[in-house]
Amino acid sequence: AVVSTQSGHYGRGAFFQASLMKLPKNGARWHRIRDGYLDPVDGTSEELHNLLLKMISPVPSDRPSPSVILKEKFLLGVEKEKIDDLKRKLNEEKIENQRLLRELAKAKDSPLMNMTSRRLVGKQMNRSMSIA
Repeated sequence: AVVSTQSGHYGRGAFFQASLMKLPKNGARWHRIRDGYLDPVDGTSEELHNLLLKMISPVPSDRPSPSVILKEKFLLGVEKEKIDDLKRKLNEEKIENQRLLRELAKAKDSPLMNMTSRRLVGKQMNRSMSIA
C-alpha cells in the first residue's frame, strides 16, 4: 500500500493498530486524536507513545516518513544489536582472512616451497629400483 506522509490516516491508523483499539468514527475522542493528543496505551513504551504522537501530529510536515519510522532504534531493538554484532564479527573475519592470505603468500615465496622438485635427503644417491 502506498502511504502518504501528508495523510493523518497513516498516524492514526498506526496508533490504533499498535494499541489494538478501533478507530473512533467521531466524537470527543476522535477530535482529541485529530488535535494531536493521545493518552498512553497500556503495555507500550514511552518511546512508542512519543513516536505515535509525532505520527498523529496535526501538522503534516511534522509527521515522520515511513523510512524515518523504520530507522527508530527502539523498533529495531535486539535485531539491530544482532545485526551490528554480526557486522562486527564479519569485519573481524575479513581482517583475519587478509592476514592468512599474506601469510600464505609469504610461505609460497619461502625457499622451502621452491624445493619441491629437489630431494632434501640423499641428493647424491641414485634411487633404488626394485625388480618385480
